[in-house]
Amino acid sequence: MNEDHQVAMIDILNSMGVSVNNHIQMLSVHTEGCYIKADERLVFVTFRRECRAMDDIRVELVKLTKLARKSA
Repeated sequence: MNEDHQVAMIDILNSMGVSVNNHIQMLSVHTEGCYIKADERLVFVTFRRECRAMDDIRVELVKLTKLARKSA
C-alpha cells in the first residue's frame, strides 16, 4: 500500500480535510481503520465497517478511495 498507492492515500486524506504535501506512510491497520502518517501528523482513517480479514481491508480501502475521488 505504501509504495503502490500513494495517490489513493492522498485522496482519502484530502476527502477528510487533511492536506498532504508528499510524505505519506500507512503505519498500521486494524479492524476499525488504519493509521496513516501524513507529513508530520498521524491520522486515523475509520473504515465504514469492521474488517476481519485482509480481503475485507482491501475492499474497504478501495471503497474509501472511490468515495474520496467521487467527492473531489
